[in-house]
Amino acid sequence: MKELEFRLDYCDKCMQMTNHIGNECQKCKAKKKKTSQMEFEVTAVLNDDFYNHFGIHPSLASLYGDKIKDIETLIMKISKDQTIPKTHMKEADYWGWFNAEKNKFTMMIYAQRFLLEMCFSYGIKEAEDAGQGKAYRIEIVETRDYKLE
Repeated sequence: MKELEFRLDYCDKCMQMTNHIGNECQKCKAKKKKTSQMEFEVTAVLNDDFYNHFGIHPSLASLYGDKIKDIETLIMKISKDQTIPKTHMKEADYWGWFNAEKNKFTMMIYAQRFLLEMCFSYGIKEAEDAGQGKAYRIEIVETRDYKLE
């Protein structure tokens, strides 16, 4: 008897990371067209040389000084390189927080790890050790124009 192979993947219907067997979400039974382990979709705005305002909603864009036409949809995934940088980098080096309780990436995504670190009173390591989640280096797989629905 063959064992079922579960893997954690983003479900577009559930809008969270869920267990999948093949291309089927085990929570809602929706089938994904394209499966890539640990990919997720998020909105953001390209300002200067890097993306910010992750998870931005069109109705709130003006609060950040952004225009709705500037919002893009990003497909992101966990990078294979999880080395913690020793210094700040000049180029974007995106880091995000995977919330263990919600079983999905939060909108705490920043262009530098030290910016993510500032979100935690006692630091990322303490939050990870407490089982709250995990910080991951993430990378952009694809960009798309945001479609207002």
